Amino acid sequence: MQNVILIINDLYKFTESIYNDLMIKINLKYAKAYNYIGFILDVLAAAHAENGRYDEAAATARKGLKLALRDGPEELAVGLTKRLEFYQAGHPYRQIHMINNKPKNHE
Repeated sequence: MQNVILIINDLYKFTESIYNDLMIKINLKYAKAYNYIGFILDVLAAAHAENGRYDEAAATARKGLKLALRDGPEELAVGLTKRLEFYQAGHPYRQIHMINNKPKNHE
C-alpha cells in the first residue's frame, strides 16, 4: 500500500504541474470544469486514511476541498466534506459508509 501512496503522490505532483499549465494556457472557465487535482487529492486522502494516517488524510482532503469549493465540481466538495469528517474522527471512508455517511460507531 505504501507504494500506491508514493505513486499517487507522484501522480498528484505531475498532475498539479499540468493543471497549472492548463490554467495559464487555456480558458480559465474550461480548466476549472476539469478539476483533476481535486479528484487526485481525494484519492490520496483516502489512501492515507486506509493506512491509518488520518492527520495526513485530513490535511490532503482539506486541500482538495479548498480546490473543489473554488473550482468545482460541487459534488466533489460535498463528498470531500463528508469524508473529511471520517478522517478527523480517525476512520477511513469506505463504500459501506455511503449508507449512513456518519463516522460514529465505525467498526
